[in-house]
Amino acid sequence: MKTLKICAVFLLCALLAGCTAKDSTYYSFRTEHQEKTNQQMEENRAAYKGKTVEMIFGFPAACTLTNAEGQTLDIDANGAEGDLLWLNRVIRSSSIYNKFPYSDSFSVLIPADRAVEQYGFQVMRDSIHCNIAGRSATKISITDLKRYELEGEGEIIDVVTRRSVMGDENIGFRAIALFGNGNKHITVEFTETGAIATGFEGICEIRYHAFLVDDEALLETTYTCNGGTFEVDVVSQPGEILVTPIK
Repeated sequence: MKTLKICAVFLLCALLAGCTAKDSTYYSFRTEHQEKTNQQMEENRAAYKGKTVEMIFGFPAACTLTNAEGQTLDIDANGAEGDLLWLNRVIRSSSIYNKFPYSDSFSVLIPADRAVEQYGFQVMRDSIHCNIAGRSATKISITDLKRYELEGEGEIIDVVTRRSVMGDENIGFRAIALFGNGNKHITVEFTETGAIATGFEGICEIRYHAFLVDDEALLETTYTCNGGTFEVDVVSQPGEILVTPIK
């Protein structure tokens, strides 16, 4: 009788574990499996009716994509597997456009031996377009479509952080971008007036582009500054980039 009770407890635990386990789906990139993968994504789109976000990425042969809810996709050269719902995957020109349920953040974990190349991704939702990339970064993330982070085991080079907004008040289009190198942890948080950056080392290049609807004028400004922690202001003096070091 005691043995039966123990077995019953183990069986109940196993059933509960099965009920709470995350559903995992495999998406194959192989040509011969494309029809099945497209059908799976079509079923995902039919089942999901919430907000979405579009991503463009070119990842290494092995990486993990994670959203704010902790859902993941383990991606390799042959396909991807995980519980992060994949809604669409379309190749346009040389880029791959992907659609996922909206989340407050997306991050990519890259094995150190794969991070020697420059990798990154773009996130697009409504009028906002975010772009982040870096070489030797083992973790790359975007939060709330405005906070960018790159982390690595050492120097991170060829860093690109860009955010553009369409239809912003009387500005038809504006984009701020920061380029440079850093060490271990780089952050850029875009604000209403510009951005706050930390972790850059050496020279950092800042570019600002804006199309003024009322004046039908295109502003293009470039500024270089030393790294460290600093604030970028592109609003106070139109046409100029103001940089203030933060201690």
